[in-house]
Amino acid sequence: MVRMKLLYLNAPTSLAGAERVILTYLQQYDREQFLPLVTSYLNELRPDNEFTREVERLGISFSRIRLRGYRGLGRQISETAHIISSEGISVVHSHGYRSDIIGLLAARRAGVPIVSTLHGWTPVNRSLRIYEALDRLVLRWFDHIICVSRPLYEQMRRRLPFNRVTFLPNAVSTPPADGLAPRARSTTRKTILFVGRLSHEKGVDILLRAFAHSLAGRDDTRLLILGDGPDRGENEQLARDLGIADRMEFLGFQRDVPAFYRCADLFVLPSRSEGVPLSLLEAMAAGLPLVATRVGGVPDVILDGISGCLVPPEDPRALGAALVNTLDNPEAAAAMAESAREVVATHYRAEPWARNIEKIYRTMG
Repeated sequence: MVRMKLLYLNAPTSLAGAERVILTYLQQYDREQFLPLVTSYLNELRPDNEFTREVERLGISFSRIRLRGYRGLGRQISETAHIISSEGISVVHSHGYRSDIIGLLAARRAGVPIVSTLHGWTPVNRSLRIYEALDRLVLRWFDHIICVSRPLYEQMRRRLPFNRVTFLPNAVSTPPADGLAPRARSTTRKTILFVGRLSHEKGVDILLRAFAHSLAGRDDTRLLILGDGPDRGENEQLARDLGIADRMEFLGFQRDVPAFYRCADLFVLPSRSEGVPLSLLEAMAAGLPLVATRVGGVPDVILDGISGCLVPPEDPRALGAALVNTLDNPEAAAAMAESAREVVATHYRAEPWARNIEKIYRTMG
């Protein structure tokens, strides 16, 4: 049987949400029918990062196209089109605005269909607002768009025919209930855990203010921040200004994130905007109690008071109160955590998610 070749395009600077979605598929794809390849657009001064190393560790065919802003756009399109043609690619799948723009032009030049996974937009500065406006424009010409949250799906449905848009939330590999590793939690200290990119849309500054307002006087509670990003220095300075730097740790990128899920008592997601974040699904699968903001696709995943606690975004007092209430009511928190674990096991498993993506590929091959 001849396998359908897929080309995944992205422009990673780290191992963030979109990159982790690609890696999830690369571990779940149907090896009898598909053969994925990856091409990444990378700053020529930083040709490697956690994502590129993970792809190569998986043994997936991988290539780099160097970036110098958009000054070499024509060359980037030509190189991408050459890879599509020379490798016999059947479907291109792009993630992110840069890959969407370059990928569409290259796929059209090579005469193959292109799919985009739309993770959402975070226009925190003028340059991103321009790029993301271009992304909204070029998405009209894609053969299919996968939206990871219902609000994104509703946006795109107003622009495109229904048969070119699919709502497909992200997914994670879930361990069986009897296969969950025992918690290594402290009996004398509570740990609140955040996992994600340290950038404006993730709302880490809101979390720090919530912790300072509601939990600064509790010596038995600490905060762990996993991840890296452009706002790390600013967040660290804010922690010092708030007087909580000795009660928390910025641990940067960590390869063994499940080890931190096992030692935490509570997972928090203080985002200003979201799709369906993988860190949230992973924490649910690990059986952690959850406090999150009511943004993007999060309310589709968490039922407030049943599988977690939802609070308004940009509200440190509400976030802090929810953290305290969850920590102080362990029996109710445990019940919500079990409900959340069942939600992920039922609706957000990686294997059926991958098969649904492959159904889209088959309509184009």
